[in-house]
Amino acid sequence: MLNINNSLSFIIGIIFVTSYINRQKEIIELFKNPYWLINTVIIAIFSFYIINIKKGNDEQTIKMQEAIRKGILAFMIAIFAHLELTIAPFWIVYALAYYAEGYV
Repeated sequence: MLNINNSLSFIIGIIFVTSYINRQKEIIELFKNPYWLINTVIIAIFSFYIINIKKGNDEQTIKMQEAIRKGILAFMIAIFAHLELTIAPFWIVYALAYYAEGYV
């Protein structure tokens, strides 16, 4: 799994990439859209619930958690596509594949 230093580097990188004025405006517009915001909150709550299931290591739980991780990655890539950032998904997938075993 990711440790705190890798997570901070990842978050700082995302903030740096999205710090341009146009991209900030686009992100604000996304959050102003109630349909997008409600669905994002539902995704966040559902993801948090599934990732924190403590049923043990049964096959169904592991598959659900893996699907959530891949869904989160797809959501991030979709946001980058919306912001017209074509290089960022490569580095996101690279970092997750390298640092977070089994994430991608």
